Amino acid sequence: MKPRCRFWLGLSFLVILGAAFVHPGVYWPVVGWVRGEAFYKGRPTSYWHGQLNHYEELFALISSDWYLIECQPIASAQWLRSFFGVKADHQGYALLDGDPQALRVLLEMVQYSDFKARRVAVTGLGYVGPQAKHAMPILVEMAQTTPDYALYVCTGIAIWSIDREWAEANKLERTDLSPTSEMMP
Repeated sequence: MKPRCRFWLGLSFLVILGAAFVHPGVYWPVVGWVRGEAFYKGRPTSYWHGQLNHYEELFALISSDWYLIECQPIASAQWLRSFFGVKADHQGYALLDGDPQALRVLLEMVQYSDFKARRVAVTGLGYVGPQAKHAMPILVEMAQTTPDYALYVCTGIAIWSIDREWAEANKLERTDLSPTSEMMP
């Protein structure tokens, strides 16, 4: 084979390989594998954390309810998603489905520094319910130390959902926190 043919063949291979990494189905598993992250539905923790950018939070001060609301993408983002074969999950954020298979990802997200990821992870653990009982020490410690009132409320609800008897026997009331109009970033 001529050197010129080898050059073009090698360049073509590199372009195809590079293009493959643009597709989320190839990019995210490689990123998660390199970082040693947990996976849920074939996606690593960093993918699920990144998906939080497509959602807004709402914390109702009066009722202390916390909501995660999906933002609708603009038309160009919808076109790009369809072009690359990415289907939008209009059912909501999958980590909040209560699936026990998401436990490892949720436990990794609890350790993230941003409070939005922590609120989502704690709420997801609560939705899993009693099968997330091994997360109780982390949740109790978080409820006792967090400066974020919304995270404190989400943690309390999660603890109650996971082990109602423990929650009723061990009240985790904190007098140093009060509802505020802003959540921690």
